[in-house]
Amino acid sequence: MTMWKRIVIFFTIHAEAVYRTFYLWQNAYGGKDKTFEKASDALFATGTRTGKMDEVLFFLKYNIGEVRDDVIKMVDGSSVWINIEKEYTAGQGHPKNREEIYSAMIIYGLLSYSDGELRIPNKELMIEFQNALEDDEFGYVAELVHNSSAVLEATLNKKGAIVASYLHDVRNSELPILKYNDENSLSCVVTLAYLSARNKYKVEREEKSGKGFVDFIFYPRRKKLPCIILELKADATPETAVAQIRDKEYCEKLKKENVTHILAVGINYDTKKKEH
Repeated sequence: MTMWKRIVIFFTIHAEAVYRTFYLWQNAYGGKDKTFEKASDALFATGTRTGKMDEVLFFLKYNIGEVRDDVIKMVDGSSVWINIEKEYTAGQGHPKNREEIYSAMIIYGLLSYSDGELRIPNKELMIEFQNALEDDEFGYVAELVHNSSAVLEATLNKKGAIVASYLHDVRNSELPILKYNDENSLSCVVTLAYLSARNKYKVEREEKSGKGFVDFIFYPRRKKLPCIILELKADATPETAVAQIRDKEYCEKLKKENVTHILAVGINYDTKKKEH
């Protein structure tokens, strides 16, 4: 992030304090002028925000219906393609559509944009977006996330039927992004299903391990929890996924890191029966 973006974000977060400074300054020099008006308008075009996820939510709430699927894709680690031709400026007022929302978030360093691809730029902001999905403004997505602690508990207790039932509920939600029958869509389902697990685990996607890349590795934040290796399959079997974990030696990297408690999880989606 450039120094200029850091300055802009600082001014954005501390808008009220900066506004007071401008106010005192303009009074000391004899009255309100256009420079002050423009500065105060720019500050309050972004609003005064506090809390760890308010910066993200501030912009997303202008049109959650348009950006909801995109946020799920980006939280899953994917990029979103969008053509942004006009740069958002703070003085132009609140963003009104998907392009303006993202343009504003790019300006304030909340998203990165290159060659038409939009991404969450770092892990710190990834956490903010994950937290944002729990906000009630996201409707049934927030409900799915709120209930997702049950799927982790079922996974740790090796209750496959409960895990499958929860994944089924996520898949059958109204999200268009989850209607495709492929592993990318399944990955989004898993991301939503295990979102609350990130409180107890550091979750990494497509990580190099053994003889290939494992779909998900859950690194425990607490010593008593097992590390989870999660492999996804479409039109195969959970046993095939677990066999791949063994055959490609995904556990070897963890063993070298002195991880001794590892839980291998295989998830399969039957595209014909539409069952997990």
